[in-house]
Amino acid sequence: MSKESLRASSLPEKVLRRVYDLINEVRKEYELHMLTFSKELSFLAGEHACQMSTNKVPYGHDGFYERESQAPLATAFSENIAVVVNSEDPGQDIVVTWLKKSKPFSRILAGFTHTGIGVAESKDGLFYCCQILATYKVRLSYKDQFLLMSRYVNRVRSINNLTPLSISLSGAAIITYKCKVEPSFLSHLTNSICNSFFYKCSSAEFISETISNSSSLIQAFIEKIQGNEDYLNLIKKEKFSEFIFAKHQVSENEIICIAIFGTPLHSSKIIPKIHFNYPSAYLCLQIVNDYRIVHSLVPFELSHQWCKAADKHSEKMMSSKGEIEIRSISKKLLQKLPEDNVHCAACVIPNSVDPLKELLLMWISNPKTKARLLSEAKHFGFAMSILNDKFCYVTRIIGTKKTKVFQGSKAIRSDPNYIQYMTLTSEEAESPDNATVDAQLSFRLTG
Repeated sequence: MSKESLRASSLPEKVLRRVYDLINEVRKEYELHMLTFSKELSFLAGEHACQMSTNKVPYGHDGFYERESQAPLATAFSENIAVVVNSEDPGQDIVVTWLKKSKPFSRILAGFTHTGIGVAESKDGLFYCCQILATYKVRLSYKDQFLLMSRYVNRVRSINNLTPLSISLSGAAIITYKCKVEPSFLSHLTNSICNSFFYKCSSAEFISETISNSSSLIQAFIEKIQGNEDYLNLIKKEKFSEFIFAKHQVSENEIICIAIFGTPLHSSKIIPKIHFNYPSAYLCLQIVNDYRIVHSLVPFELSHQWCKAADKHSEKMMSSKGEIEIRSISKKLLQKLPEDNVHCAACVIPNSVDPLKELLLMWISNPKTKARLLSEAKHFGFAMSILNDKFCYVTRIIGTKKTKVFQGSKAIRSDPNYIQYMTLTSEEAESPDNATVDAQLSFRLTG
């Protein structure tokens, strides 16, 4: 190989390292922690950079959600892209390009923990760069683990063109209660017992494994499933519609992990006529108020005005191909209703049969969001837009309105037909085995 060929083959690697170093220099200037370099995220970023450099995909964020799905342990995920030409220092020019634009700059300064960078050079000398930024939780709560297991199961089903499963919060609550009464309960599980965890269930089956209480509990459980064809075939059964993840510590060094699949009878919930225009907001607030009532708090009232604003914002985010921001809606609400006390939040999550339950798990896993759900605020606004039946763009507003809420909009109370979600509301339900997540191992979960 000639010297020129050696130089050309090593140049993207040098540019990659240059970009990484400069990004952390910028963060250091703003007194932010350094981003940890992730080889796995860099692999994803490199694939996208190569595809752009060879015109297999247009310059842009094509395939963003597919890349996001490859990092199942990431609680936040975003990316920057750039292209430079005729540059003596392409790494610096790439970073300068991002610093000149508000959105890429804000991502660089955001609270991410890890980054991956990919660089590819085209035949005509253009350097394409993709930077992926992600956040990995240092410790996973049971709620986080439930959510990750649900996403793993639904990923397996999606690959096999099967309907995703809804998570059963009430079923998880039943199991948590029974484990407190009888610590060895999960050791004697049968399919008939599993039927009782779901509402009028016609069929239920389960996967059970005893896992070492290590720093990678969920990863170890998933690897057990991946290595067992019978387990995978169970996940792929078309008849199931709901899923429960449960665990219980049986000794100092061992934990039983259970994945339960059921076919319950689903009863449609009647939405009051005054909330017909905001069905997802009504159903979401039922779940949220159930959570508040367990904590002896007054239920939120639904603000149609906030729901309308949230709906417009979710549609805007969906049309912008992945740009998640809340400044614009916060600014508009404060301009129109300066006396209102509002807090806005937005996110994008994979679609499922019941994404509202997944949202609750996400919200109460975050201490700040949980505090807002359990605050003395009085009003709630919500909207969710679904893109190609794959992703949900969510906007949530919590606060207290000074102006009057629509007279017919009474507080939405919890559904009396469903058990309270005790497993998700008691701090005692948080297991002492919260484990440190090794982000470098996260891609083993993708199957």
